Amino acid sequence: MRVTAAVVAIAIVADLFGWADLASMLGGGVERAGYLGFFVFVLLKVLQSLSAFALVLWPLGLLRTISGHRMLVRRRLERVLSVIAVGLGTGASM
Repeated sequence: MRVTAAVVAIAIVADLFGWADLASMLGGGVERAGYLGFFVFVLLKVLQSLSAFALVLWPLGLLRTISGHRMLVRRRLERVLSVIAVGLGTGASM
């Protein structure tokens, strides 16, 4: 968040000094990164919900390893999905 605020401040200062191209590039980059972060967050929450729902449904709900340790499996799936989301967000914003 601090990096974003610093980049926006640099964009404002660049625009004040007449470097409109630099300000536009920095401002557009911050805007795209914000939309991408929102998209990745929503995608992560949807996939976490779908995975939690899948653990209850047939055939995974009938497996003894899943039914006995559903919360452990769910936490591990959420952790894996979070790591994938961070990698996706970082890779796509670069």
